[in-house]
Amino acid sequence: MVFVGIVFSTLLRDTDLGSLIPWVNLVHHYLMPVIVVVDWVVWPPQRKLPWKVIGWWMVFPAVYVAYSLIRGAAIGFYPYPFFNPAVSGGYGGVTVLCLIMLVAFVAIAVGVRALGNWRARPLA
Repeated sequence: MVFVGIVFSTLLRDTDLGSLIPWVNLVHHYLMPVIVVVDWVVWPPQRKLPWKVIGWWMVFPAVYVAYSLIRGAAIGFYPYPFFNPAVSGGYGGVTVLCLIMLVAFVAIAVGVRALGNWRARPLA
């Protein structure tokens, strides 16, 4: 969710959202990223998280990207403009943007893990 908030605030702030209902946009792209950070700080993990959690955290975004690209190619609709090859310079451009986002996502995941481990409270 932190990544969603950052990407939306930086890459998609002035993008036409089509039929997206404004309050849904506000909650999903602005409010929830802040809430999950507060949740992580106020109620940290009960134990220190191993490095492998970062790999597990990558599963959903990887599946989402694959699904979005396959579905987009099939029906001509992409949920974000950077997934659309017609807008991003072909599939090469989409690949470069996805790799940049992967690096950013991993960096954020490392930071979230570090914050969780710093704040972790052992079970009593």
